Amino acid sequence: MTTAHNGFSNVATWIVFRDICSNVIPQQIMDSNCKPSIDELSRALRLVAVNHIFDTSSEGFARDYALNFLEDVNFYQIASVMFELYYAESKSQKGTWIKGTDDDDEGYEYIPSAAELS
Repeated sequence: MTTAHNGFSNVATWIVFRDICSNVIPQQIMDSNCKPSIDELSRALRLVAVNHIFDTSSEGFARDYALNFLEDVNFYQIASVMFELYYAESKSQKGTWIKGTDDDDEGYEYIPSAAELS
């Protein structure tokens, strides 16, 4: 039997990572340039997911179902994957993301390292 969880412990974790967390960087979630702990990032990810549900739904069955779905999500695992993607030692030769000005549409700008430019 094959699974479609792409290495995550369950399908709920994979779906939340894919749909909510995969296109953001920890600094966007934590609103800080400091490296968070996995526990801090995990709690922030849960808050982002819950807020996303409240922002995109109205009170009723669908919202209750979506909130219940989050109970199966392993946010610690998602935070661990994000740490691997953004804070791994092998990424130290890569550029960095810096917070832009309040006028920026995207909020963060990628600054390539000298190795990437050569």
